[in-house]
This record gives sequence, structure tokens and C-alpha cells, in this order.
Amino acid sequence: MYYFDYITIALIFVALLNFLLGILLLFQLKKSSARAYSVVIVGVLFWIVSMIIFRATPAEISIYWCKILYVAATLTASTFLYFTYVFIKDWNYKKLIFFIPQFILILFTLFSNTIIKNVIVVPGQEKIIVFGSGYVLYVLYITSYFLLGFFNLIQKYIHSSGIQRIQAKYIFWGYFLAANFAMVTNLFLPWFGYFAFNWLGQVLSLFMVSFTVYSIVKHRLFDIHIRTQKILNTLIPIGVAITLTTAIAYTLYSHTTLNPAMIGVTLLFTYTVLYKILSYIFSQTPMSYILFRSVYRYQKALHHLAEEASTILDIDELARTIVTTITDEMRISKAAIFIASSKNNQAFEVLQSIEYEETDLQWFYHPSHHFLHAFTPKQQSFILEDVEYELQQEDMMYTRKKHLESIQHLLQKSHTAFVLGLRVRQTLMGFIVFGERSRNATYSMDDIELLERISSELAIALMNSRLHQEKTKLATLLQDEVQHAVEAWKQKSKENQELSEVRSQFISVASHQLRTPVSVVRNSLQLILEDYLCVEGNCDFNLSNEKAKHVILLLNNAFLASENLRNTTESILAASELVGSVPSLRIQQIPTLSFFEMRIKRAQLLLDAKSENHIHFDVSMQQEMQKNMVSDETRLGMVLDNVLCNAILYTIKGRVSCAVSMDNEHMVVCITDTGIGIPKKDQHKLFQRFIRLENAQRVVPDGSGLGLYLAKAYIELLRGSIVIESEEAKGTIVTIRFPLEYRYIATE
Repeated sequence: MYYFDYITIALIFVALLNFLLGILLLFQLKKSSARAYSVVIVGVLFWIVSMIIFRATPAEISIYWCKILYVAATLTASTFLYFTYVFIKDWNYKKLIFFIPQFILILFTLFSNTIIKNVIVVPGQEKIIVFGSGYVLYVLYITSYFLLGFFNLIQKYIHSSGIQRIQAKYIFWGYFLAANFAMVTNLFLPWFGYFAFNWLGQVLSLFMVSFTVYSIVKHRLFDIHIRTQKILNTLIPIGVAITLTTAIAYTLYSHTTLNPAMIGVTLLFTYTVLYKILSYIFSQTPMSYILFRSVYRYQKALHHLAEEASTILDIDELARTIVTTITDEMRISKAAIFIASSKNNQAFEVLQSIEYEETDLQWFYHPSHHFLHAFTPKQQSFILEDVEYELQQEDMMYTRKKHLESIQHLLQKSHTAFVLGLRVRQTLMGFIVFGERSRNATYSMDDIELLERISSELAIALMNSRLHQEKTKLATLLQDEVQHAVEAWKQKSKENQELSEVRSQFISVASHQLRTPVSVVRNSLQLILEDYLCVEGNCDFNLSNEKAKHVILLLNNAFLASENLRNTTESILAASELVGSVPSLRIQQIPTLSFFEMRIKRAQLLLDAKSENHIHFDVSMQQEMQKNMVSDETRLGMVLDNVLCNAILYTIKGRVSCAVSMDNEHMVVCITDTGIGIPKKDQHKLFQRFIRLENAQRVVPDGSGLGLYLAKAYIELLRGSIVIESEEAKGTIVTIRFPLEYRYIATE
């Protein structure tokens, strides 16, 4: 009768774990390395089950199960070697030669006593195996196959990088520990007669299972989906509950006399309670967090990020939050987020970056169309290591190869390890790029799964923030336009009001200034005709000196009034010509001397009419001057006439002087008077239309207020300048400067 002992329970537990690992591999049996590893699991499982049956069988059939056990051991070595060749991408059908010794060894083991001669059963001890002469070859076969497999894994570790290097490291150590312990306890110690530990090799296959599961969960071995972790969260409680229930069953069966039915009910209740407790521990307590802390931490942080992203409207703040959260939670060295900057999504701009160099970021501003088309709803992210690994495959479509080559080129040039696409519906609106993870960690399957899961939510949040930003800018722009239109309307209204005031002022000035000189001329001539020349209807030409002087005074008044009328009329016509347009010029040669003589003559006539004021008129002209000038004679004459007229009219007594000289191809006219001057507070009004200062109106009531306005407008039109220096009650100095030869400008 066979008793369940702790060794059998341990063997059953290990067999169960290997079975569960085989179930996990069902998700990726299409992958060659996963298929090869599943063959290894079958071999190991066969080896463990053979040991359980061998230990449980009676003496008369132990020899047969012993031979099967040692055949299973050869399968563990050969399947392990087969897996290593597949893993390093070096498997081909020529390698089947390695299975020829396997086949021969199986035949000798099963059908002869060359390897196993006999099995001796000693009560209370492990069964003793008697080996044949061929056992030495058996040991050499097992040892050499494992050594060759270890060599393949070392080569894989040396010649690979990144995640493949890490995967090779964990597979090597898992198999190295398990295989070496197994060869010592199951091959060499029994050879020397020690059979007490011939079951330990099967149990220590836990090293292989543990390292493999860890590499699957943490380093994407075989690319098994993240649901592996969820399955483990379910299956581990089941396995532990079954193991503990089995131990309790063994105890009850061996040490109690309970009815089997009662034991069955007790075991069923015990299993149910244990499973519930263990499930709770793995799902609700730190135990699950300890085993799979990255999943829960990332899920919590990144899902919180996805929820928070939809509430952030400022796109810069949103980009900063996304990049900062991901890099902090996943401990990534650097990251940057890009968003399309053109309507056709062919150009991208960086929204936020951490630790990236500008020279690295610039590679993503205008990526190739192969890079952009590589992102599909089924392929949302790319890891450089995986891309490099996939490009080693020979049977690949041309388009897929071009896409991957473009991805590889861009990631290598920018020193980027991982790129995540941001898609809204079918449109790639941006992407996030990441550097290496810190502390020699890699991007595990749960990292990729979680990032891809929230990528669409982040993309929508970014799009909403961008639309909000654009609408805000549009609203601001519209507000600015409205404000500008309002200001323009206010300015136009102000100008219209000013124009209305100027028009009213003009009508008042024009009517007054035209009426006054006409009245003066009429009254002066009427007095001459009635009082002096036509007395009582008879013409009297015998005038006394007093009458003659009075006649001359009246004629001077008439002359001054008519001159004022002429100036006012010409000023009004000239000012109307400047409103809304630039008047045309008539450029011609002007005799310099005769031009200035005419100005002096007109000024002298005006001065003679005021001769009673005893004003001295001084004229000085440079002796050597250019014979002719090139300018507009009419407008230039109006400038000088207006300035000279003002100097004479507003000088009550004293002196008026006019100095003409040449200076570097310019003519300079300086007109100085000792007149009433201009108050300091009113000097800013000098060149405005229809402006007459208070002190000027007291001296000369009549005037249009257009003289200096026209002088400045015309002299600047002729490429010249006018400068006035004045002090009230002391006089004024007016300096007029204009070119001797007016030249047209091409853009005029």
C-alpha cells in the first residue's frame, strides 16, 4: 500500500505549476520560441509524473517505470537543447541529428539492461536502482546536451542587447540551477549509490518555472498578454489550496479513523475556504501588490491620469502633466510629447519634453510617411528592441519592413527606446516618445498594455485642449478686432467731429476774412472818390499835402486789404488741394537770383504799406550762388511769401531781415524779425490749420490761419524743412532749408 508523503505532495505541486505554465504558453503557441518552450514543459512534466508513478508502483513493475523515468530524463535534456536553438534563431532541420543519439538511447533504455539492470525495493527506503555498463554514456549524453544548451544561452546573452539580453539571462539561470541540481541528485549521486535525493531534481525544477514566469511577467518573454498576471492571480490560489487540501487529506487518512465520506466533506469545505481566503489575499492585500506591484501601481496612477486629463483645458499644462506623471511613475529617463502642427498631420511640434536634447527632438518634427503609416489601431506603439528583433526575420512583407526600418532609424537617431502613438479615430494626431527605463528595467508587457489603453483617452484630451486653445485665441482675436473697430469708429467719430469743427471754423474765418478786406477796399476807394477826387460831382485834382497823404494812406489800406484777400484766397485753394491727396508738382529750372528778387520785392511792397511803423528791412544774399535751382517755383514761392508776410505783419517796430545762403547742395533762407513772438505754451499749434494765436489776433485781426500750415506742407513736399525758434515779445527766427535740385524717389 502506497502512502502519500511530503515528497509526493511536493512532486504533485511542482507538476501542477509546470502544467499551469504550459497553459500560459497556449496564448502564444504561434510564436516559435513559445512552441519550443511548451515542448520543454511537456518533457519536464513527463519526467515529474514518471517519478511520482515510479515511487508509487509495486516492486514487480518498478523496473518498467524506472526505465520510463530515465527515458523522460533524456527528453528534458533534448527538448532543452531544441529550445535554445530556437531561442537563438539557429534552429534548422539539420539539427535533428541531435535526436539520433536520443532515439538510440531510448531503445537501449527500454529494451535492454544496458542502462538500467534492476530495481531493488527496500521497505522504508527509496528504491535502489542497479545501473548497467551503458549508464556512463547515458550520463555523458545528459550532461553534454545541457552544457551545449547553456553555451547557446550564453551566446544569446553576449550577442543581444536590451530586453532579449535580460530574457536570456533569466532563462539561463533558471535552467542552470534546476539542471545542475537535477544532474547531481538524479544522475551522479545514484551512480554512487545515494538514492535518498533522487526526487529532488524534479522538485527543483521550480527554479526553471520561477525564473520563466518572472521573465514572462516582467520582461515580456514570449510576448504573453498581460492577462497572464490575472490568470496567475486566479491559478496560484487554486494551486496552493489544492496543495494544502492534499496535505490535510494525507494527514486525516494516515492518522485518523474518520469515515471516508466525512473526510471528503471536510476536504471540500476546507478547499472552498482556503480558495476564498487566498483569492482575497491576492486581490485585496499587499500580497498581490508585492508579486505584481508594477501592474497595480501603474494602473492606479495612469488611469488616474486618464481621468484627470479630460479636466485640464490648458494644453501646455496637460502635456506637462502627462509627461511628468508617466516618467515619474514608470521611472523613465526622458520623455517628450508631440502634436501635429499642420492640417494634414505631416509635421509635428513638441509640446513638452523632459531631459531630451533638442538635437534628438528635431528628428520627430518631419517624420517619414513610413513612420506615420506604421501606426495603426492594432499597432499603437513600438519598442526599439522589439523592432530590431522583428527585422531579423526573413519572411516579412515589404511594406511592413519599410515601416519598421523607418521606426528603427528614427528611434536610433533620437536615442529613443519607446514611442506611443496618439490616435483619435483613424487619425494619428501625435505621439509620446520615451527614453530607457531607469535601474536597468525594461518596458514590460503590462507597461505597454497600460500605455496603449490610455493613449486614446490622452489623445482625446489633448485634442479637446487644443480646440479650446484655438477657440480661446479666436475669441481673443475677435475681441481685439471688435476693440480695434470700436477704437477706429471712435477715432473716425473724433475726426468727423474735428472736421465738422474745422469746417465751421473755416466758414466763419472765410466769411469774415473775405468780407473784411472787401469792405476795406470798398470804403477806401469810396472815400477817395467822394471826398478827394469828386467833390460835389466835380473832379478835383488840386490836392493839398494833407489830402495827398491821406489819399496815399487810403490807397495803402486798399492795397493791404486786397493783398490779404489774395493771400486768403490762395491759401484756401492750396489747403483744399492738400486734403485727402498729394498735390502734383511742377518741377522746373528756376533762376535763383530773379526768384529771390521777386520775393524781396513783394515783401518790400507790403512793408511800404506799413511804412508808418518805421520797420527796417535787411536783405543779405551769398555772393556766389548756383545760377539755377530745380524745384516747383509756385509752391516754393508761396512758402517764402507766407513766412516773409508773417514777419512783416506781426512786427510792430524794429527790424525784419532775410538771409539767403547755400549749404551742401541745399539753399538755406533765414528770416528774422523783432515782432510779437510766439508764446511757449502755444508753439505746438504753429502748423495746424485755421489756428491763430491770441497775441496775433490782437495785432492783425484778419488772417486765415493757413500760412504756416501750407509752408510746412509744401516745404516737406519739396524735400525740405522748416524750423521756428521764437520767444514772446522778442521776435522769431524761421529757418527754411530745401535742396537746390529736387529729385524724384522711385517709390514716390
